[in-house]
Amino acid sequence: MAQQSVALRGIKITQMILRLAFLVALIIGLGGMFGWFALNRATVDLHIVSGIIVLGAMITVASSIGKARKPGAGALWTGAVLVAVGGLMGLTLHIRGNALGIVHLLLMLVAMGLAEMGASRAKKAA
Repeated sequence: MAQQSVALRGIKITQMILRLAFLVALIIGLGGMFGWFALNRATVDLHIVSGIIVLGAMITVASSIGKARKPGAGALWTGAVLVAVGGLMGLTLHIRGNALGIVHLLLMLVAMGLAEMGASRAKKAA
């Protein structure tokens, strides 16, 4: 029982970091997609770094939940794979049009939904 609480202790902080990084990436991405502001090298780099932080936080939460043997780790791992696929899609296809931008946005929204679902299932089971 003590090992499970140690494994689940950092989930709340990591989940807040995940949410904050996702919000930063979402605002920058939507701003660039809808032309609210011009995307320059610094904002694109911040968007990419925020995505990497989201991926790292998802992997951290998924492994913590998996170590505690709680339900929800599979949803987080699936979300992490979707973030990786969406990030690689953004880096390799150079998203400039709205069609690819919307696919990228939908992948990331589904991934974040899976992350929230997995974390909430683990909290309910704890």
